[in-house]
Amino acid sequence: MDSEKNLAEQLEQQALKGLNKQIKRIQQAGQSLYHYTSLTSLMGMMETNRLWMSKGTFLNDSSELVYFSGILKTVLDKMEVSDKGNLWAMFIEQLQQALDHFMKEIEESGFEVYVFSMSQTEDSLALWYNYAKGDGYNIGFSAEELLGKINHYLVDAGLLHGLVVYSRREQETILEDLLVESFELISEYEEEQMNSVLADHFFSVMASCAIFFKDAAFKS
Repeated sequence: MDSEKNLAEQLEQQALKGLNKQIKRIQQAGQSLYHYTSLTSLMGMMETNRLWMSKGTFLNDSSELVYFSGILKTVLDKMEVSDKGNLWAMFIEQLQQALDHFMKEIEESGFEVYVFSMSQTEDSLALWYNYAKGDGYNIGFSAEELLGKINHYLVDAGLLHGLVVYSRREQETILEDLLVESFELISEYEEEQMNSVLADHFFSVMASCAIFFKDAAFKS
């Protein structure tokens, strides 16, 4: 049991670090990031001295889940072509099962993700409409100071920050790299140990990537 827990933790840490490495961007000195929000949320943040995060909308948007499932299917088809032995075949089989059940598990597991969305654009009509409802506020933050404060909590607390990825090719590359790295790690363990942790690991990777992978049509 301890070895299984250890493997699960290693997989989680590796996946979070790998995704963070792909989506994080170095912020330029003096750069600001902007959060569009309503008056109610602004007052709540001021009164509590805390940032208010929103429940990840992708969990309630079937079109986004379908879009991400398409990315995973493309990556899976590409990975199936490789012949790396029985262990690889088992890995691919479990990945296929995870894909088949991903949308259902999202709905039934009670899994929740919370997001604090920001933009590099100071004055965006689309963002004013979507997030501030045309009658809200735009809060500017020093990127260096804000991200410097939260970097300490990344990975260990399951936090991620980075830019949304709109390129389909880049999305597929990131996901494939994460999955190959996972296989390389678990290939050092017994098959029984692998079987016990892969389902949860695949679910975590999929959910994390789905937050940052968006259809290019939504890029404003």
